[in-house]
Amino acid sequence: MTINGLENNYYLSGNDIWLQVFSFASPAIRLELECTNVSTGKSLQALKLYPNPQQIFRFNVSLPIRALQPEPDHSSVPLNTMQLYRLKFTVFMENGSTDIIELERYFIRGGKNKSGAEEWYLISSSPLVVGKWTEWQGVSLPNHANRISGTQIIDYTPSAADIHKMILQGGCDYKIIKFLNSLGGYQFWVFESWEIKKKAKPKKSIGRYTTRLRQNRSKTIGLTSDVSLTLKTKTPIDCQAIINDMIDSPDVLMYDPAGDDIDSRWHRLELDSNDAVLNNADRVYLNEISFNMPNYINRDL
Repeated sequence: MTINGLENNYYLSGNDIWLQVFSFASPAIRLELECTNVSTGKSLQALKLYPNPQQIFRFNVSLPIRALQPEPDHSSVPLNTMQLYRLKFTVFMENGSTDIIELERYFIRGGKNKSGAEEWYLISSSPLVVGKWTEWQGVSLPNHANRISGTQIIDYTPSAADIHKMILQGGCDYKIIKFLNSLGGYQFWVFESWEIKKKAKPKKSIGRYTTRLRQNRSKTIGLTSDVSLTLKTKTPIDCQAIINDMIDSPDVLMYDPAGDDIDSRWHRLELDSNDAVLNNADRVYLNEISFNMPNYINRDL
């Protein structure tokens, strides 16, 4: 049996990774794939696949991998966006025999777009940073950059050549945003301009029986209250890829320095809209991004 498509390691599960299984001692009738997340101990029921007329099995191995990925946890140590998987291939042949191969590979919650010589896998020391790691003068970021180190993701300090230095234009009243990037690491952006909007509207009103004109005859049974956070920043052209990556991120959090533990320091945000305009004269993007903030209060009557 020959398996093509898993010759490397540290695959990005957000990409569709197609495998080919072929070259059997006897005509094959069925392939069963058992997929186990070794890091969590969870597994799927064996997937049954059938060959094409040329006796080749073709399938996207990312599908079972994604089904076994845990929810990303920005506070986990080591970071849980990289997991070890065991893939057991069992081929059943017409003569009653079987052929079995087991492989173990790391998969990372991330993906790349087609560009130049990019591949859908990384190497054992790859930094998990989109573009350059960015730092702001006078701002202490809550966490470090991430990279692969053998069997886990670790924090590290990039070299000076790999750091983009920024200076805030709006003073010290800023918002620190943390997000899961497309390589499976977490990155930051500091927004010097922001605004919070609150919009409330009543739910259904009900009529009431009254015995005097002076009494109120209607009552609102509750309110719907929405809070949004709008962030604005001027981004150099060579840093815009970081903003674009944040917009597409499934896990975006805002830092709250008043919190006294990991849960209270970070507020999860949900993207509402974004607008990016290129100012060609200044070679910067004008970004405006709006997020919805969770409402933890129910004031229905």
